[in-house]
Amino acid sequence: EHPEGICKLIVGKKYHEVLGAHMMGNPCSEIIHSMCIAIENETKALVEGELSSLVKKGKVTFRIIDITTPDGKKLAKKYKVTFSSLFVVTPNGAEDLTRFAFANARSNAKEFCSQLKNKVMKAVK
Repeated sequence: EHPEGICKLIVGKKYHEVLGAHMMGNPCSEIIHSMCIAIENETKALVEGELSSLVKKGKVTFRIIDITTPDGKKLAKKYKVTFSSLFVVTPNGAEDLTRFAFANARSNAKEFCSQLKNKVMKAVK
């Protein structure tokens, strides 16, 4: 019935944000991969651009963690990560921005970067 695949989105009524998705079919891995790349690229561009002064001061770092390595596995376990994720981590804890990132990084990059910048600026105060 669906030879190319199917995608079911679960969208919140109040804010119309994507809360979850079910995807089946051949193009799914490419779609998910492109979203992960968008999250990484937009975050990296923000950190290297608008947040570069905070990086130079040592207040902000951007790390890509390979969760298949021993150190990566420890972090994945600590933050309960099983897949590509985005966290803002401070000494007071971590905020999981994964859902927000997947909903916005590719389709609304400007809003994604704006909100991410706000979260980082709040975290370094």
